[in-house]
Amino acid sequence: MAITGQCGCGGVRFTLDSAKGKGACHCGVCRRTSGGVYIEWVTKRPESSALELADGVTLTELQTSSYLTRKSCSRCGASVVNRAALDNGYVGDNWMAALLDDPGAVPRTHHIYYADRIVDVDDGLPKFDAYGRPKK
Repeated sequence: MAITGQCGCGGVRFTLDSAKGKGACHCGVCRRTSGGVYIEWVTKRPESSALELADGVTLTELQTSSYLTRKSCSRCGASVVNRAALDNGYVGDNWMAALLDDPGAVPRTHHIYYADRIVDVDDGLPKFDAYGRPKK
């Protein structure tokens, strides 16, 4: 089942081929760029998504780490997606779950950068200290 979403002004629309779950990121960069205590993302391979931009709308890019580029709507400024390109060759697009047309339809499955959290989350889900490393 396809999952759809859009930015705040509707200038960026996206479709994901499916979504099994979403991860919650507690890293400092996600908190500072969103203003939230954590952000939920739906991660997909680039070929598993489609992007549609309204006339005059582009995606602005911000490189926030050695492996992560964040992309936002040029019209409303909403953070839409980030591209993770890891040293091991993995490339994935992390779509902002709050922008999904039905964000509740995709369950949260795990937490990353949990060691950097500013609030504890007691949901029984797996928690990783970094991007894919189990919490010790």
